Amino acid sequence: MKNKVLLILVILLIIVIIYNTKKETFESSKEKAYVINLDERPDRFDTIMRSFDNAPFTIERFSAIRDNVGWKGCGLSHMALTQLAKDSKMRSILIMEDDCKPSKDFNRTWALIKDWLDSNRDRWDIYVGGTTYYDIINKSSDNIKPICKLDSNIKLYYTKLLCLHFYYLNSSAYDKFLEWKNDITKNGAVDMWPNIINMKIVSSIPFIATQNDDYSNITNSRTNYNKAFEESNKVIASIQNNSACDLNKS
Repeated sequence: MKNKVLLILVILLIIVIIYNTKKETFESSKEKAYVINLDERPDRFDTIMRSFDNAPFTIERFSAIRDNVGWKGCGLSHMALTQLAKDSKMRSILIMEDDCKPSKDFNRTWALIKDWLDSNRDRWDIYVGGTTYYDIINKSSDNIKPICKLDSNIKLYYTKLLCLHFYYLNSSAYDKFLEWKNDITKNGAVDMWPNIINMKIVSSIPFIATQNDDYSNITNSRTNYNKAFEESNKVIASIQNNSACDLNKS
C-alpha cells in the first residue's frame, strides 16, 4: 500500500514538473511589453497587470526616470527604452505607460494589427493604440490618410499622434526618435515629437487602448481623457477606408 501511495506521489510530482516547464517555455516564447512605472506608484502597476492579465505578451516593468519637470522624466523614460531596443537590435519594441487601458476585444484586434505591422515594416515607423490629437490639438481631419481595413471593423490610418500610452516602435525609427534628447526643452513633450519629425504614424479604428481616469504625477492632478479619445476616434473614423489589407505579404 505504501509503495502505491509513493508511486502516485511520484507521478503527480512528475506531472507538476512537466506542467511548470511547459508553462515557463510558453511564457518565455511570448513577446514582451515594457511598462513605464514610477517606483512610488505600485497601484498603477498592479492595475495594468490585471488589465493585461491574458494579453499575448509578458509585461516587464521599467522604473520610470524621475525629473523635477514631469514630462521631461516621462520623455527620458521613453528614450531609455528606445535605446535599449536599439542596443539589443530588436526589430520593434512595444511600450506602454502604466495608465494604459485595453479595449474589450484587445487580444484579437492587436493580433491582427501586429501581424500586418510585422509584415509591412516599410510602411510605418510607429503604431499607436489610440490618440487624443484630434480633440486636444486639431479637430481637422486633413492630415488623416486611409491605409486599409483588416476586417469590417478594424481599419488602419496614417494620423497624427498625441499620447504614448500604448505604442509599437519600428527599428526604422529608433534613431529619429532618439533625437528628441538633443534639445529636450526646445523639442517639448515627447508625445508630440513623432509629429514634428514626420514619422509614419499608424493608428487603428476603433482604438485598442485608452487611458485610465487617474491621478497623474506629470500634471499633479487627476486626468480624464475619455472624451478626447472618443472625439479623436470619431474624426479618424469619418474618413472612408474601404481598401482591404493584403494579409498574405511575407
